[in-house]
Amino acid sequence: MTFVVKDLDGEYSLVMEGIVDLARPTANEMPATTIEFVVEDETPPVHDDFSAVIYNASDEDQMIKVDFGEAMATEGVYAVTNLENYVIKANIISGSTVDYELSEIADAVSINVVDGGEAVEIWIELEDDSEDGLDLKDLGTTTEEGITVGRVADLEGNYTEDYGADIEVSNQGTVGFGTVEATAVDTIEVTFDDELANIVSEDFQLLVSGTTIGVIADIDTELNDDDQTVLIFTLVDAYELNQDGTGPDGKAVTFSVIDTGSENISENIYGEKVAPGEKAADDKIAPALLVIDGGDYDEEDEVYVDAATGDVITLHFGEDIEKTSVSLNTFEVGGGDYEVTAVSVTTDATIELTVDNAGNEDLVGVSVDQISGIRDGEDNVTTGISTEVTSVKPTPN
Repeated sequence: MTFVVKDLDGEYSLVMEGIVDLARPTANEMPATTIEFVVEDETPPVHDDFSAVIYNASDEDQMIKVDFGEAMATEGVYAVTNLENYVIKANIISGSTVDYELSEIADAVSINVVDGGEAVEIWIELEDDSEDGLDLKDLGTTTEEGITVGRVADLEGNYTEDYGADIEVSNQGTVGFGTVEATAVDTIEVTFDDELANIVSEDFQLLVSGTTIGVIADIDTELNDDDQTVLIFTLVDAYELNQDGTGPDGKAVTFSVIDTGSENISENIYGEKVAPGEKAADDKIAPALLVIDGGDYDEEDEVYVDAATGDVITLHFGEDIEKTSVSLNTFEVGGGDYEVTAVSVTTDATIELTVDNAGNEDLVGVSVDQISGIRDGEDNVTTGISTEVTSVKPTPN
């Protein structure tokens, strides 16, 4: 067998179970086997994947951040901490772009490895603070200026094919947000493009049809695997989203960073402020059964049997279910005692299971357990439903 995979690096385990040979008359099953193996990174870094941003140009804390996109070597001649690997191309004297080798002005330069080894911060003192200092006020404003990065290596020792390349330097900007997701009926999560070091709740609001809705009970934060800040909005109990992510009135709920010019004070560690903008919440809520009200049957009971037939069990969800995700094997009734002979997905957010109930037995209290996942129209998957028939839908008079 040959497996083709991408972007593996590190130690892995391959588990093989249930493999049977073709021997006749009886097949022989191979014992469960685990193979440990190591994948080494042999792909060299590429200068075109590098980027650079200058922060606080012409201030005493001016700094160039160079991002390599992967963990890099910090020791040796190809180390990203080696100042000999950097040349600043800057228009310090009006009308003239000059190359400044950082190793030649080392007394005015300090370099820090950040972001898990994937980037460096190069701090350069001003002329007023050091004999070798530079005022980089124009760096990032013209294509002639920038930084040259020499041959550098990644953490595995793979070094760039080119001996060096010019990297355009961008000016610091703002922090945008990528995804806005309704993840539960009381939760909206917003993922920013960077980690926010300072968060002020007044910078953010939720809107419906352009109008602010005061339904935020709490704001929590966490960092995802990409070190991006995720704002988690918990909504007040009286305001519950529909399972399709819309508000109680069926209209989209929108997250907004308030446009107050330079007044926004939520920012990352480099002082880049959150960018104004807004986006409607995407539906990431998995379909769920409606809550049991208890007592006799009503139209919102989650699981009921039709008295007219005695063998059709209806599961009532809070949103429409994707028909192709449901089959005869999706649910097990009565622990398998009642065979599911037909299944139907209706347009009113229900799944109907027809079971073999030849004895016309009372199905109230009979278990209904989910065997395979079902999904809504946005591919949100629900698994693990375990419930029972709660009532009988009476026969119409």
